[in-house]
Amino acid sequence: MSDQTSGSDPSYCDTRPGKWVKVVRGMIRDIDYGEVQLTVHRGEVVEVRKMEKIRFEESPPSARK
Repeated sequence: MSDQTSGSDPSYCDTRPGKWVKVVRGMIRDIDYGEVQLTVHRGEVVEVRKMEKIRFEESPPSARK
């Protein structure tokens, strides 16, 4: 197995440092509550996932009827 330097061999989804950082920033900007997960293979980001959650907050007891 050879040692690869970061960025020397772009993955199939073209996740060079500049691109995946932009993707993650966009996901974080667009999400109110949830998770952004990175998958790394041999030191390179190969996948980014976003799981958005929706919370339903209970109203305070004084507001209930």
